[in-house]
Amino acid sequence: MFLKILFFEILLLNVKRFFAEPNSCAELLNVYGDTLENFLRCSMHNAVPVTFCFNCASYYQNLTENFDALMKAEFKEANKTVKCREKYIDQDRLNVILDNHNHFENLWNKAACFGCFLDNTTTNSNETKIMFKKLDDLKNCISSHWDSNVCENCAADYDKANFYYNEEFVKKHKDHICFDIRDDMNRTRSLWSKTLKCCKREADFTTFAVIASVFTCLPLIFYIFSYFFTKYFENLSLQSQTGHRF
Repeated sequence: MFLKILFFEILLLNVKRFFAEPNSCAELLNVYGDTLENFLRCSMHNAVPVTFCFNCASYYQNLTENFDALMKAEFKEANKTVKCREKYIDQDRLNVILDNHNHFENLWNKAACFGCFLDNTTTNSNETKIMFKKLDDLKNCISSHWDSNVCENCAADYDKANFYYNEEFVKKHKDHICFDIRDDMNRTRSLWSKTLKCCKREADFTTFAVIASVFTCLPLIFYIFSYFFTKYFENLSLQSQTGHRF
C-alpha cells in the first residue's frame, strides 16, 4: 500500500512539473534540457532504418519552441529583471547550450527533414503521402508474391514507385531529398535488385562485349591495311621506275 502511494505521489509531481509554467530561467532551462534529451533519444532509436524525420518531428518542434522561449524569456530574480539569453547564452564562454542546439538543428537539416513536410509544419506534404503510398503498395505486393513470380507480379508497382521518386524527388529536390524517403527507396531498390534479383539488363552483356571488341580492334585493322596498301603502292612505283629504265 505504501509503495502504491509513493508511486502515485512521484507520478503526480512529474505531471505537475511537466504542465507547470516555468517561473524562472533555471526552470525554463530544465524544460529545454528535457526536450533536448527526448530529441536525442528519438534520433538514436530512428537512425536505422531512417525514420528520424517522421518519428521525431514532434520532438524537434518542441525543441525549437522551448529554445525560442528560453531566448526570449525574462523573469524577476532578486528584485531585478533577468533575461535568460543573457544569463545562459551571452555569458557562456563555452557556448554549451548554443552548440548543442546548433548540432541538432544541423542534424535535422542534414537529413533534409523539411522536405518531408508542408512549410513550417509537421504535416506530410502531398508528394510524401503519394510516395509512401506507392512504396506501401510495392511492399504489400512483394509480401504477397514472395514465393510466386514476385518480379513479374510486382514489376508494375516497382516501376510506378521508382518513376515517381525520380520525377518528384530526384529531379525537383536533387540533394535535398527527405532522408526518410531516400533511405526507404534505397532499401527498396536493394531488395528488388540484390535480394529478389528482379533487375534485368536492357542489353545482353555478350553482345555488348562483342561490339566493344570490334570497335577496339578497328584502329589496329586500319593500320594493318594501311601498311599493306602502302607497301603495295611502293612496289608498283619501283616496278614502274624499273620499266622506264629499260
